[in-house]
Amino acid sequence: MLGLTDLRTSVSLVTLLLLFTLPTDANKPLLLVGSPLLYHRLIRRERNSSRGLVIASTGLFGLVPLLVQTRNKVIDGCVKGLSFFLLLRAWEATSIDRTVSSKWSLKDFVEFLVTSSNAAIRKREKKKRRKRGKKTGWEPETVGPRERDLKWYAKTAVSVGLHYGIYAGAKTWTGKYGVSRVDAWFLPNPIEHWRAWVDHAVYGGMFYCTLYLAYTLGTLPLCVLLHAPFTEIFDHPVLSTSLREFWSRRWNYPVKCIFHRIAYEPIYTKLKPPGDGRAIQSVLAITAATMSSFLFSALFHEYTLLLLLPELDYSLRGRNFMFFAGHGLLVIFEGVWLRLIRRQGVSHSPFGMVVGWCWSMGTLWFLSPLFLGPYIESRVLEAGWVSECLINGLCKLFDFGAELGWHFMESCSKCFHGCCDLCANIILR
Repeated sequence: MLGLTDLRTSVSLVTLLLLFTLPTDANKPLLLVGSPLLYHRLIRRERNSSRGLVIASTGLFGLVPLLVQTRNKVIDGCVKGLSFFLLLRAWEATSIDRTVSSKWSLKDFVEFLVTSSNAAIRKREKKKRRKRGKKTGWEPETVGPRERDLKWYAKTAVSVGLHYGIYAGAKTWTGKYGVSRVDAWFLPNPIEHWRAWVDHAVYGGMFYCTLYLAYTLGTLPLCVLLHAPFTEIFDHPVLSTSLREFWSRRWNYPVKCIFHRIAYEPIYTKLKPPGDGRAIQSVLAITAATMSSFLFSALFHEYTLLLLLPELDYSLRGRNFMFFAGHGLLVIFEGVWLRLIRRQGVSHSPFGMVVGWCWSMGTLWFLSPLFLGPYIESRVLEAGWVSECLINGLCKLFDFGAELGWHFMESCSKCFHGCCDLCANIILR
């Protein structure tokens, strides 16, 4: 049961309901502020169960932002996308031990929404690693507050400018030459349909840069404000030598972390054998947990497309589901195959690494129409509102700081404008 009798929680709920009386173009951003504050009040009460918090978060982040439609498509799309992300984060918060999450301060809660971690979680994970007495062998690329010096910020500014330049070049290509639609589930013969291959490469680059810009420009300022570690969204995914490495370590790590906590860990914890157990039981538990994680991702991506692109052709519905569910099966097949050849020492040899890279990149590329098809048909990325709104918003933030007399903000503004313009001009030429 949810403890709504608390006075401050009740006041938060009334305030949230009053936001519906505001003009529709103004209340959605305010709802995205009021909903997390109310959810924080709920999660702070230890007697509120995880099941009740799941119901509350589904209503606050999954239903409330959809009840009010706005005439501005940019605001509507941004708010829906952010509400989906907050919904995932809220579900992820319910997977944390209630004895820990109920003690989160507002800063801890906001940091968790931004980075999927906070001081309490990092302290607990550190104790678990110390108890195991061994390292996992891989950690995400995370930069702490003390490590973010001027050189790192300059490197990040150049990276943002380069990604924006690639995005601008891809957008110019699609605007000038259009995009070839592929009705099949996979790319056709490259000799006869070379334009389809080129267009999917261009659109894939545009999608990659859009995710990078949206995450970096949306998360990094909040990490600096909260004095929290910053984790990169990508870790050179083009270097993946297996599908498991691509999805588990290199592609969209923050969202992967959410799916791991929501779908993978509960299934694996329930099915794994006690103690060391039998090897076959451990393999089955890993297989079931892996497939459940991909199925959850497939359903969520399909649901996101359904709400963000309601006018999408019905022939393209279900393609994202097939893409992620199919990759779940391929990852399981890949794991079985690697176990068979690992005894021969082939998987970690230079030849095995090359074969693994060709397998993973070839599979992703060959099946790309299943994932990119809906975006190509809707032309949503060509509108450019995600990346350009974030770029313009950050530029205005720098300009506003310069007007207040913060000279370092003026220097940042000039540097950021210069990097974006230089990289865009180089690529567009």
